[in-house]
Amino acid sequence: FRVNLCGVNYAQQQAVIEKLDRAYAFRRIGIDCGNNGRAVAHQLMSKSNRWCEKVSAIEFGASVELDPLPGGEIVRRPAKEFMTELLQRRLAERSIVFPKLAARESQYAAHSYCVGNSGRIVYEKGNDHLIDADRCALLAHWLDTREETGPTPLRPRVAMF
Repeated sequence: FRVNLCGVNYAQQQAVIEKLDRAYAFRRIGIDCGNNGRAVAHQLMSKSNRWCEKVSAIEFGASVELDPLPGGEIVRRPAKEFMTELLQRRLAERSIVFPKLAARESQYAAHSYCVGNSGRIVYEKGNDHLIDADRCALLAHWLDTREETGPTPLRPRVAMF
């Protein structure tokens, strides 16, 4: 289901997330760190270590550290690009199902990007809040379910530039 908390203050947003967590015992919660999300994630994470482990505060302009390559080289990917790739993969595999929602269909149909001078993908700004929520959910799922390999596994983390 979808919960739209537009115009709801931080404390009430936090209370809704806590109530939903009590009801569904989420393993991981992805929160977009833009605008309200940063404050809400901070408040939740300040409650306890359990919340620190459960909440993934996602900075779209950051990078995601992937598993090291066989030679030990660390690979980092731009977070928004990586999250979009996770979403594209799941849609192509038909391993994710969204409920019919006109707003989501409209946002996906209108979503576009261009390739910048450096060859990096730049997503157009616009009405893509549902797509961003889907990106956060899939990154949280990826962080929660990925297998750790090698003798000294590295915990995945989202790091700022």
